[in-house]
Amino acid sequence: MEIQEIIKNMTLEEKSHLVNGATFFGSYGIDRLGVPRMQLLDGATGMNLEQVFGDMTEYEDWSNAEERKQIDADTSKPVNMIGSTRLVHVIEHYFEPEKLSEDEKVLYGWVKKHMDVRLQGKDYAPGCYPPGILLGCTWNPEVIRKVGEALGLECCVYGVHFLLGPNVNILRDPRNGRLFEGYSEDPCVVSKLAPEIVKGIQSYGVSATVKHYAANSQETNRVGIDETISKRALEEIYFPGFRACVKEGGTKSIMNAYNRINGVRCTESAWLLEEKLRKDFGFDGMVMSDWGAVLDPAKALAGGTDLAMPGPGEPQAIYDAVKAATLSEEKVDQACERVLTAIKWITENYKKEEVDKLPVDEIIKQTDEAAYEAACEGIVLLKNDAACPLAKHTKIALLGSGHAQMLECGSGSAGIDTSRHGDVAAEFARYFDVVDEAQAEYVVMIGIVPGMEGNDRKTLALADEDLAVLKRLAQAGKNVILVLNTCGPIDMREIDTDNVKAVFATFLPGMAGAKALSDMIAGEVNPSGKLTITFPERIEDMPTYMNFPGDGYHVSYGEGIYVGYRYYDKKKLRPRYPFGYGMSYTTFDCKLVDAAVDGDTIKVHTTVENTGKVAGSEVIQIYIHDPYSTLAKPEKELKAFEKVKLAPGEKKDVTFAIAIRDLASYDMDLEQFAVEEGYYDILAATSSAAEDVFGETRIYLDVKSPYSYSVDTQLKVICEDDALLEAADSAWAAEGWDIGLIRNNYQYSPQKSLREILVYLDAHLRTEEKVAHFIAAFEEKVRTIKKK
Repeated sequence: MEIQEIIKNMTLEEKSHLVNGATFFGSYGIDRLGVPRMQLLDGATGMNLEQVFGDMTEYEDWSNAEERKQIDADTSKPVNMIGSTRLVHVIEHYFEPEKLSEDEKVLYGWVKKHMDVRLQGKDYAPGCYPPGILLGCTWNPEVIRKVGEALGLECCVYGVHFLLGPNVNILRDPRNGRLFEGYSEDPCVVSKLAPEIVKGIQSYGVSATVKHYAANSQETNRVGIDETISKRALEEIYFPGFRACVKEGGTKSIMNAYNRINGVRCTESAWLLEEKLRKDFGFDGMVMSDWGAVLDPAKALAGGTDLAMPGPGEPQAIYDAVKAATLSEEKVDQACERVLTAIKWITENYKKEEVDKLPVDEIIKQTDEAAYEAACEGIVLLKNDAACPLAKHTKIALLGSGHAQMLECGSGSAGIDTSRHGDVAAEFARYFDVVDEAQAEYVVMIGIVPGMEGNDRKTLALADEDLAVLKRLAQAGKNVILVLNTCGPIDMREIDTDNVKAVFATFLPGMAGAKALSDMIAGEVNPSGKLTITFPERIEDMPTYMNFPGDGYHVSYGEGIYVGYRYYDKKKLRPRYPFGYGMSYTTFDCKLVDAAVDGDTIKVHTTVENTGKVAGSEVIQIYIHDPYSTLAKPEKELKAFEKVKLAPGEKKDVTFAIAIRDLASYDMDLEQFAVEEGYYDILAATSSAAEDVFGETRIYLDVKSPYSYSVDTQLKVICEDDALLEAADSAWAAEGWDIGLIRNNYQYSPQKSLREILVYLDAHLRTEEKVAHFIAAFEEKVRTIKKK
């Protein structure tokens, strides 16, 4: 049956149900019309069994199960993802049932019975993949797409139709509890990388759900926090990642956010959901709410939210609003059409049947490889005083809060329960002699800082227990390889002591983290990750320091477009580790050959040569600096990058084609993006730090823009440029007008234009003929003046 036919045959009650969740992670099915129930699940790091099992207790009706009666379990409310202690224990020990109590084993048996059906009898534990922050540090679209494919594959194994990710929110403040889920502080990085995981997920007929739209950058008071954000910051910083996931990634679903933006809830904002997302970005998929973000179902649906989650929802509110004529049934039909279109796409493309035929070993092999490659490509070497790679059989001690098992994922939506963990000691024992601290030549110190949905960090410090160990090791002069197994940047001032010979940032590296790290320290893998977030020298230096997390339910994004390195550059603040930074075991010779305008693109030609003794990868980064901009701009902005792998002695040409439209900035007065003509500096670099810029050249863009010199140019601009002022004086005087008017108005009204001060001329001097002649003469003269 076609979608319009289904809608025509639906009752208003069924329509009201369809636009609301049925269970905590399930959509509403209509058997009589052939509309299937859809399984939704977080997130983009793996299969969240907490949600799978919790949702199962609802739709498989655990409350009335014979097993439930055996143990007289509490059924006072649905046992969902925030449910009973028994369920939590079953989730935690699902792969170690021997650790469960007798009552818990009953629930475990009921869950496993249903899971065996879903998994076609496969004995398969889900993978745990690196979150966005480490994927971003790979700077490698292909690697990220493979992770997406692994996720899509596993969704088919577990019967998941909508995967709730990726999270593409900008990494605005390192204290954000969910920082680890996002890709970068820079919109160019997010826009180039995040669409790849969407493509990978959807290659298996699973809908990605890009979230949280928009500017969901803190956990403190996240449900309802009102963010004051300039339109320019939204357009230039916070929207591009979503736009790219729509236009380049082709995402079938978007999740909107808990917060308000400039007073309007994201779930109810027609400007955000209809004007920007659908008309501007071109999104034609389904919008669902974040869980519990819809406070007024009718307002949310009217604003552009198609599916309110979680379930059971409030279908009666939709039904009543239509009957009361406060919500049109046409609007409900529109939302139903979008929900059904997404379901139809999934049912036509879903590859579960193919995946169910795959041997478990093959699935494990593919998913293991995706997780391992991502960890190898993303782990960042931040410091190396000739310590690494360590010689084989070096005596090492493993210390720190992560010495037995690394923190592989965050908690909350991105939390993964699995048996597929990396054994730190076993992985390092493949290369080194693992001994106690007293015998060790080096201590590999793994410090953990978890990231938690619902809670922001208070500081950037390591845990007290790890700080105490590092202090003791420093006093003893013990050689240390410090591993930052953390959800984000760390304050390095007290811990980067002379005895710390190397520092690795693994962030949250997924199930293959321990293997990748040990291979890297042993030299089997050459580090190639680069930071996509700045490590500040101190917390007080951060652009958001005075504006996070706000006052109660109000926060100002007062830094505007100056997020991350844009701020540090502008304030001339040197961070501990700059954006784009990362070390290697080899060396590279990079050169900027030339840059030139070619039609509607800027072609930038670079070369990179591996001048060291081992294979390695370098990330060439192209930044643009606008030295004479009308709008205030950052010192430089990343516009292109490429990760290049080279054998020892190998040299490659790397050419970038940057679309001129990508140089546009958003003018809030004009309410549009504009590329200004004039000079631009092309900077080729290996990080955002000045010392890592290896080439710079200047080009001129000869384009027409709202800022082109004309009689509408401000007097301030004209009078502060000798050539412009001479042109104005000449054309003005030629009509017999007093040039003193130009200077006097510059002093008192510099914001005015030549056109605006014409009114001060005597009427007999201001004839239409003279004005037209002046305008033509002035604009002819300035046509040859190059814009600064």
